[in-house]
Amino acid sequence: MSRLLTIAGFHSAALQNTRSLRVYLPPSYETEAEKRYPVLYMHDGQNLFSKDTAFAGAAWNVHQAADRLVETGDIQEVIIVGVDNSPDRFSEYAYQSTRLDGIGFVEGKGHLYAQFLRDEVIPYVDGHFRTLPDPEHRAVMGSSMGGLISLQLALQNPDLFSMAGCLSSAFRWADNATLRMLEEQTYAVDARPKLWLDLGDSEEAPIKESREIAYELLQ
Repeated sequence: MSRLLTIAGFHSAALQNTRSLRVYLPPSYETEAEKRYPVLYMHDGQNLFSKDTAFAGAAWNVHQAADRLVETGDIQEVIIVGVDNSPDRFSEYAYQSTRLDGIGFVEGKGHLYAQFLRDEVIPYVDGHFRTLPDPEHRAVMGSSMGGLISLQLALQNPDLFSMAGCLSSAFRWADNATLRMLEEQTYAVDARPKLWLDLGDSEEAPIKESREIAYELLQ
């Protein structure tokens, strides 16, 4: 049976703030003491597992989906780490600074968020759980701004992540800065990660920008 753990009050020296980590341990974790697992890191962790903490009370129920897919054999067992967002979500989930209507200037702190994951979260998880501690067995995933930072993290940090899932991603951020990054190839082309880009055709997310990103990635 899978388990959910909450690690409250996890402090970041890089970002100078505190948040919770929410950890899903797969069904065999308690019974197969020698087994190690790949890890999926997901942003907006409070939205993943419980309606009591999720935005607008609508949880993703990631644990239920993972249990079901493991049972049907569609995925291998995986540890899932939900990293809660902070009040500085816009800044942390983007490398580039920009101006937003109604908000004003937003400083891009994606490089600090990457440092937070690299130096603080991932070492903690690898040190406390039976992970496969290498980028080949490590993925990152999120939606909207979380999808944006997932793609940028995977492209900019191939030594951390080899896979990324980007759902309804905010690729319009900073006048399509991610597309320009791809066009200019300001990342490690020889270490391009495996990517999943997903978008509903009836939602308000930027379909045009997502298609442009997908096209550029296929070049």
